[in-house]
Amino acid sequence: MAGKEKNWLKKDKLKGKRFVFAGKFGGGGRGLSEMVAFVGSQGGTVLEDDKVAPDYLVVGAGIGGKPPAAVAKIQKRHPNVQLIEESGFYILIAIDSEELVSLIESGPHGYLYWNTVRWMLSKPEVPLTIRDIVFRRCTMDGFYHNVEFDNCDFRNVTFQEVGLHGAKHSIFDGTTMEQGAFTNAEDCRLLNVTMNKTHWNPGVFARCDFTGSKLNIDFGGYTRATDCSFQKVDLNGARLASSVFQSVDFRGANLSDSNLTQCEFTGAQLNDADLSRCDLRGARFVNADLTRTKFHDSLLSGATLSQCVMNATDFSGANLTDAETSGVDLSLAKNAMRRQLPSIGPGMQELAEIANRSEKFKASVDLGFEDGNSVTLVMGVELRRDNRFVWAQYWRNTFNFNWDHHVEAPTFEQGMLNLANMWWRGKPIIRTLTFETKKCPVRTPELIKLATVAWSEACGLEAPIS
Repeated sequence: MAGKEKNWLKKDKLKGKRFVFAGKFGGGGRGLSEMVAFVGSQGGTVLEDDKVAPDYLVVGAGIGGKPPAAVAKIQKRHPNVQLIEESGFYILIAIDSEELVSLIESGPHGYLYWNTVRWMLSKPEVPLTIRDIVFRRCTMDGFYHNVEFDNCDFRNVTFQEVGLHGAKHSIFDGTTMEQGAFTNAEDCRLLNVTMNKTHWNPGVFARCDFTGSKLNIDFGGYTRATDCSFQKVDLNGARLASSVFQSVDFRGANLSDSNLTQCEFTGAQLNDADLSRCDLRGARFVNADLTRTKFHDSLLSGATLSQCVMNATDFSGANLTDAETSGVDLSLAKNAMRRQLPSIGPGMQELAEIANRSEKFKASVDLGFEDGNSVTLVMGVELRRDNRFVWAQYWRNTFNFNWDHHVEAPTFEQGMLNLANMWWRGKPIIRTLTFETKKCPVRTPELIKLATVAWSEACGLEAPIS
């Protein structure tokens, strides 16, 4: 790439060209306003009437599938006008691969500049392909929607809020990605990559190698990874709920403190991986290798662990309520215990009665853990159009991140039990009790007494005397 002239996007791309637009473009006229603004920004002129001969007549949608009435009138008056549809307009303004490479090399350019380029890139029906280019040790910004990078070299590149949505057979070793998005890659190598608050949004990855990378994934739910390697990857605190990891190698990886609810780990290798303090409710580990995997204090209620390889798998403090373990020898695991669940007590019933008599009722309490972390449990009842809506929610507060989730609450009492069962190793911190009520028949001092007893019952503990 060295030695090539670096050309910025020309602001006179349409200089001297006259346009007339007829018909509807996009929803609510927004498409037309964007097109008109772009013509003006690139040196073109948009004509308001047909007195002056236009170079281009851009035709949008008419009424009832017919051409707009103005088209025939303009063509009759200016027979030499070039007629193009909306797709033809986008082809006219499209950036080619050589121009885009020059833009990348001449950067960084900033958000406003790339916002215009993104609009131009996203409109053509056929994606733009950048092939066989070396981008090494440079700083790159921009939004690459509708762009595919094929067999490119990005080693040691710094990405600043880049939206990268298509890569094949490319190398990203040593790359740093600050925020932005990385959503689609296949047959790529990403050794020792750093992603900081990057969105996967969701990601689709096939046959990619992320070995040794530090991946701080802000939003990655519903990601699909197939035949990928995440060996010794740091995914601490990742938000990957409902993702599918098919035949993925997580050996030695750190996924602690992550939201992995409803994730699919079928056939995954999780040897020596750390899944401590994870929310794994409803996750599936069918035929996965869990040799020496750590599930310390993790939520595995309703998870499927069928036909897994278990050898020194450590479930210390894990919640295995209703977990499916058919075809598994739990004697080979460590600390795989199922606890006896508390039942609904009179204090919970009394608090539920007060909540259901209120127009709005919200009660919360923090549970404290031995490691200094905490979780906030929240129960609520609200009258909406003569119907009572009951909900149960928790906020998990750790030293490095916070996340929240709802749990099933068919009744107020059952919602309290479900919350407390998830976090059974925690103890209620009575001084953190809070209430938000409307038309509640009981005053706050009495509510504190009732809630103290109710949360203690839900946690299977004796209520404190004072």
